[in-house]
Amino acid sequence: MPNMNGVIATQSILKIKPSVKILVNTFSVNSELLKDMILAGASGFIMKGESREKYIEAFETVVNGSSFLSDKINHKIYDKALAYLKFPKKKMILT
Repeated sequence: MPNMNGVIATQSILKIKPSVKILVNTFSVNSELLKDMILAGASGFIMKGESREKYIEAFETVVNGSSFLSDKINHKIYDKALAYLKFPKKKMILT
């Protein structure tokens, strides 16, 4: 997106329509992006190139009110993001 990033886009969309579910579709993710997108209100993350079935699963999951995390996202990254959200004053080394 030329004029904004995913975090700002997510915040802007949810400000206008809070009931929208945001599913992040990305080539790569790190714990900082994951944390920022969770704080912005994203409901799920799917890696580009996933199977059609995985996209359907992701859409259905977030539409039904749950969170979705692609199996291709390293769970160490996810754990770091969650640790930061739980203990935001703790300095983290992000990858």
